[in-house]
Amino acid sequence: EQGLAISVKRQIRDQFTLTRFFDRYPHDVVSADDAENELTAPLNDYPGDFGRYATAAKQRAGYRCEDCGMLLADRHLRRYLHAHHVNAIKYDNAPENLRALCIRCHASQPGHAHMRSLQEYKEFQQHVV
Repeated sequence: EQGLAISVKRQIRDQFTLTRFFDRYPHDVVSADDAENELTAPLNDYPGDFGRYATAAKQRAGYRCEDCGMLLADRHLRRYLHAHHVNAIKYDNAPENLRALCIRCHASQPGHAHMRSLQEYKEFQQHVV
């Protein structure tokens, strides 16, 4: 009986093709409502005026990290306070989508571990913490 289950799984695996899969299940999240496709969807990139929104988010937070509470109001420390996009969409600069986070808390967010290799992060760890 177990051997039969294994042979059925192998048969399914061997017969699987992406072409047949997408012929049977043609809808995806992006094109489900035909609003956007891979050619018309906006790039997930920062808009030219992102700095204005980032500054506003930091000011709203009183130049304090909204996770750990570290105060980074001194001019030479402000560079360690970042504006984090909660929903990971870099062009969505709605106030509720931007959180002021110190670089350490920002680096601990999902998908942001690469920030730990930045010189700015290392300086923060040496001089601020």
